[in-house]
Amino acid sequence: MTFKNYLLGRAKKTESRIILALDSIISGKTEQERENSYKITMSRAMEIIQSIEDYLAGIKFNRHLVLPFGLFNPLFTDIVSYIKKNNIPLIMDAKINDIGATNYVIAQYYFEAGFDALICNPIIGWKDGLEQIHAQTIGHQNRGLIFLTYLSHADASFGYGRLVRANNDSDPERKTTRESLVPLYEVLAQFGMEKQADGLIVGATHPHVIKRIRNLLNNSTKNQQPLIISPGVGAQGGSAYDAILSGADFLIVGRKIMRATSPVGEVQRLQVDIADALEERGLL
Repeated sequence: MTFKNYLLGRAKKTESRIILALDSIISGKTEQERENSYKITMSRAMEIIQSIEDYLAGIKFNRHLVLPFGLFNPLFTDIVSYIKKNNIPLIMDAKINDIGATNYVIAQYYFEAGFDALICNPIIGWKDGLEQIHAQTIGHQNRGLIFLTYLSHADASFGYGRLVRANNDSDPERKTTRESLVPLYEVLAQFGMEKQADGLIVGATHPHVIKRIRNLLNNSTKNQQPLIISPGVGAQGGSAYDAILSGADFLIVGRKIMRATSPVGEVQRLQVDIADALEERGLL
């Protein structure tokens, strides 16, 4: 089973399009203060997961909870084991972005730690780039790659929206016209289709980009269509309704849920917005 199908299967079971982002920050100036903060944070994360797991399609970690004490400390492995035991798809938001040999080592550690899918930056290319990560998904059930396509922050257009040639032609004599240029995110989305990525990260704060990428995907065969996974709902200003209506398949939501007085209530409110948007798209 591909990670894409694993995530879709979980979504069908829970009737959810929400991926919880565990991106809490560890505070403290001394090691003891950081250890105490980490224990409290991980305990709170576990409580929230247990309270809303029936509403979740998946869970995503950023490096916030990996950097302070590593992948293999008991508190981290306990929470990962719980997630795996309950068959919740687990994503590592590593944004892997290096040469193949380094990528291989990075991916090896994350996969061994229990993650199912890794977010990586497709701008590095395939050969001696993403190929070494992809090699570690072959023969392993549920493992996959998610391509970073358009970030959710305000200045994402600086890089991902920059106009580039649609092909890889580097001939200096070839005349470039504005008509032959496309936004970089379209090139990355096309690359994701060609390499059968499981998903594309496209910020919920940019629904016009989601819509353009959805149109690209709709013009390809269904088995070539990666999922559109959109972070940025809530704290960054993105709308769950607008992102889903524009074509997103899943939402990554962190602070809006993690900091809510009632995480269950917050998830239920998001579910209503998602259902309304899916109905308007004719998918319910």
